[in-house]
Amino acid sequence: MFIPEKRIGVVVLTNLNLSQAMVAASFVTMDFLLGNESTVEWTDYFQALEEKSAQAVQAAEREFDSGRDLSLAPRHDLQAYVGKFHNPGYGTFEIALRGDSLVQTYDGRTFDLVPYNGETFATRYQSTENHLHHMPMTFESNSDGEVIAVRIPIVPGIEPPRFLRE
Repeated sequence: MFIPEKRIGVVVLTNLNLSQAMVAASFVTMDFLLGNESTVEWTDYFQALEEKSAQAVQAAEREFDSGRDLSLAPRHDLQAYVGKFHNPGYGTFEIALRGDSLVQTYDGRTFDLVPYNGETFATRYQSTENHLHHMPMTFESNSDGEVIAVRIPIVPGIEPPRFLRE
């Protein structure tokens, strides 16, 4: 945050994800440097934002969970889903068996993959924008019953891209 005409600049670095602490600290520091006496408004404002965000996350969790139907079991043993899957636009990710559960690894990050509805599994990940998301992954099988692909709705509003088993 810079105000060149005042020759003031503030940079705040934190190791906090999913928090507005960095922005709040920048605003409070800038107010102080500009001679503003009260910074309580910024603290209250960002605390209210955090609470609103937490409520939205809880609502999204409830909505996601309401669509889950564990009575629709996956058609295959978990081992059948293990492998590498590739899409020319998004690259390759890997699904592995860890104990009696599946995990999905992409870009060096590994996330649990849990049954959601039949051939759809779900993972929960943190986006680069520091938002937590659920990502459903729906597997496709060929006429021989082999898992050959998975569709993942990466961008809302467009057809989920298809990742083919390598």
